Amino acid sequence: MSGLISGLLSSPWAWLALAAVAGGIYWQIRRSGARAERDRQARERQKANDVAKRIDNEVGALKPDEARKELKSW
Repeated sequence: MSGLISGLLSSPWAWLALAAVAGGIYWQIRRSGARAERDRQARERQKANDVAKRIDNEVGALKPDEARKELKSW
């Protein structure tokens, strides 16, 4: 058994396969982290858009005279 393991570990192809597996795992972890960050940023943008739409709706609902009166207080 130990002869088989030492024989595999002395082979450059075994090291190449091991490096390929490790590289694949590394890239999968990086992609999932990047995807999570994009999703988080998309949620933040959606919240900001919701607030902006709500403000636009409230401003649009005011009559022009009321809007001028509100803006004078600023």
